This record gives sequence, structure tokens and C-alpha cells, in this order.
Amino acid sequence: MDTNYINEICSEFLPRFRAEKVDITLKELVGISKKTEARAKKKYANLKKPRSCPADIYTQNWVRRTLEKNLATKALKPFSLDNPPSAFKASAKYFWQLPLEIHRPLAIRLFDAKPEDREEVWKNFKLPYKEIEKRFIDMAFERTRLAQKKGYKTYVGMFLDKYKIPKTSYEKCSKSLDKLIEYCDRQLPKTGAIPAWFYSEYNLPCYICKVSNFPFKDFNGILDYVAKIYPILRKFRNKMNIRVGEASKMFYKMETDIFEITIGRKGNARHRIVDLIHELSHVIDFLQDSSRGINSIDKGEYLREKEALKIEISILKKVSLQLYQSIFGEFLLSFRRFIFETELYRDPDRDLAKLYAETFNRCFKDARQRSNHIYFLDEHISLKPFSTLPHAVAQSEVILSLARKDARAAS
Repeated sequence: MDTNYINEICSEFLPRFRAEKVDITLKELVGISKKTEARAKKKYANLKKPRSCPADIYTQNWVRRTLEKNLATKALKPFSLDNPPSAFKASAKYFWQLPLEIHRPLAIRLFDAKPEDREEVWKNFKLPYKEIEKRFIDMAFERTRLAQKKGYKTYVGMFLDKYKIPKTSYEKCSKSLDKLIEYCDRQLPKTGAIPAWFYSEYNLPCYICKVSNFPFKDFNGILDYVAKIYPILRKFRNKMNIRVGEASKMFYKMETDIFEITIGRKGNARHRIVDLIHELSHVIDFLQDSSRGINSIDKGEYLREKEALKIEISILKKVSLQLYQSIFGEFLLSFRRFIFETELYRDPDRDLAKLYAETFNRCFKDARQRSNHIYFLDEHISLKPFSTLPHAVAQSEVILSLARKDARAAS
């Protein structure tokens, strides 16, 4: 890596440090980066072959990750919920009302129950919903103010920047939602009668669980199958470490040149298998990029999701038509969250249970929900806002491309 590229990376990071009120100069960032580069080159020389990426990409990623960690450390300002800074008082009040340590257990208890029993489980929680909603709304306003203090006009704008989502792609997704929903609805598999609880406020419709003949029994079968379609995976099979954990994700561990794949334990075996196909798609995208001299990590999360989704769809189409069709139900849930979060931060002061129901009905045409109070149990909404935004925008672009291909084939 030459000094010019180090300057380019540091110039990109400097405004981020300043937005977090971190006192640091470009010269200091360059100094940190050069030291990191020297260490990275030594690490690279000792990696076992085959190496998953070229030396220049490897060192660039070390520099980026070092600056990311440095920024996170310096920007982090721990505070007590008993005496929070004024900028975080609304969030503190929300988490006093619904502490982090009981948030996930509540969601697990609700969705682990039989669908027909969930309404009773919800009632037994005896949560003070009105107070939770009030504090959630206050927290939404607070999040927007924090984004504006960092120089963003809107809360979502901050995440477009974070995930490197072009504003045009986001706007195209927003304007195409009805078309996207209609296309997804047409693709859903015909899997027999729908139970009465399927579209209730206490259920998230899942077509993956309704596939009649699921094609895989374990992770090994998937690895063998995917490696036949994408031989590049076979070459690096020994550099993949797969385990079950809290959430599904793929992380490239630079210290060892290993792809750490974690599959979320809270789903059933079918969901874990589909998640593994998606995470393997990220590995394939990384390896394909590296073989072309492209830095996959530098692309940003949105583009990585888009390319991985293309690969995932190509695999699912070959595996099983029903399984491929069922994934469009997951896309509908993704668009439901996209619509709800967009509307929430556009105008938080409203009946959120009604909004959550309306967004569900918009995405699932046979749904007739009037009110849905469980939005705050979705940790992607309450704890990690807009964390699935890159997925939704990526899905929108891939679906629009599929729709165009179908139209050409029909003409």
C-alpha cells in the first residue's frame, strides 16, 4: 500500500472522528496507519497458504479496522442509567422501563410458545405498554436529534452514509415498495392451507417452515453442495470456522485469515441452514472479489449484501424451487421493517401499534391486523435501528432485476 492510499483512508476517517468530538489530526491518523501497515505486512508473510486475499488488500483492511477500533474506543462515552448525559436521557428512561437483560428473553418466551398460545403469553407479561410506547417515541426523537448534531438532515441519512447506500438506491426502493411487495407475493410457494394464526400480530409468517421436502439435513451437506456450484469455496474450505451463536454473521478474521461463520441458535434447523447458505454467499463474494483485486470490505455493507444475495438466490434456485420461493416471504418481512422504521423516524409521535399493523397488512395482502404492539420486541427496531436497511435496499434492487428478466422472458 502506498502513502497516497493511507492518506485517502485517513482523510475519509478524519470527519468521522471530528463528528464524535475526538481531538485528532490527519497527521496522527497517518502515523497510526503506517505503524499498522508495517505490522500487517509481517502478519501476511506468516499466513498459511492459500491466502484468501492479496497483500495490498490485506494491509488496507488492517488499517481500516485499526482506525475503526480507535474511533470506537475514543468515541465511546460510558454512562450510568442513573445519571445519563442530557443527550441520552430519553434512551435511559426507555431502558429503565424495559432493561436490555429482559428484552431478548421476553421475545424468546413469546415466539417459543405455540402460535395459538402466544396471545395469552403476551397478556401474562403484563407490560405497561402505554408507558413503553411513550418512552420509545421520546427515544426516536432523541436519536434523530443526535444524528442532526452529527450533521445529518435525517436519522436514516446517517445510516445511508454508514452502510454506503447511494441515496438514489434508497429512494428507488422507497418508491418501488408496492411493486416489490406485489412481486414477492406472486413468488410465494403454494404450501397448502394457511392456519388462522399465520397472519396474527403474534406471528411472523414463515414459508421456509412450510416447505414440504426440505433438501438438507445438516451443515456438511450444504458445504458439499455449494462447493460444487462455486469451486472457489472448496479451495478455502479449511479456512472456514462454522459455529452456532447468538446471531448469524460472517466475519473475516485477519489475524488468522479465517472466515468465522456464526449461525444464530434462536431459529430452527431450517432457518439455520438457510442462514448458512447466506453466510457462505458472503464468503464466496469475498473470495471472488479478492481474485479480481477488489477489496470486499471496502465496498461497504450494502454492496456486500447485494452481491451475496445474488449468489444466495442462484444457489436456492438450484436447490429447490419451493425453498427459493419461500425466501420471498423473508423479503416481505424485511420490507415491513423498512416501511415501519422509515415512517417511525419521519414522524414518531403517533399510534405505533396501529402503524406496525398497517405496515404488516401492506406487505401481506391477506392480513387484517388492526393493532400490533410487539414492535419493540424486534431488536432490529428497538436496539439496533436500521441495522437491516442495507439488506432491504439490496433486496429491492435484486428483485427489480428479477422482475425485469421475467418481463423480457414473457414478451
